[in-house]
Amino acid sequence: MAENCFEIATSQSGYCVLQICSNFVVQNLLELKIPEVTENLLRQLKGSYVSLSYNKYASIVVENCLIKAEEEQASQIILELLSSPKVSILLVDPFGNFVIQKALSVSKVSSSAKSNCIYCFSSHMCVWQYVIYMKLGRLTKTLETFCTLSVGTR
Repeated sequence: MAENCFEIATSQSGYCVLQICSNFVVQNLLELKIPEVTENLLRQLKGSYVSLSYNKYASIVVENCLIKAEEEQASQIILELLSSPKVSILLVDPFGNFVIQKALSVSKVSSSAKSNCIYCFSSHMCVWQYVIYMKLGRLTKTLETFCTLSVGTR
């Protein structure tokens, strides 16, 4: 099998299998809840969170990173997502929008990450209205709840 690794990795189905397996490995490493391992994974993924968010399986990894990260680490991931010039595309992407929803749910009500999320989301709200696959009603309701809780923070 080792002789065929390159061939497997470069075929469409082989690539998909490797991608799913590697995402599974990362998720399981996060589940170990070993701070050094989590910190190392987050550091290696830094700069890639936006591009990972567009992928079906990698977006789940990003969501798990947001969940398993310490508050400061999660804030850095959220800042990376929000400061990307592609954030409006991410908001309407079929997988990226789940990452954005997770970012909103994990950020603390009083944190600057939360107020930055709310500001960014509300400024892109018109984009969402034209996207069929976006769960706009649920996200809008969540956003309105957090806006009510965060009045005066931005």
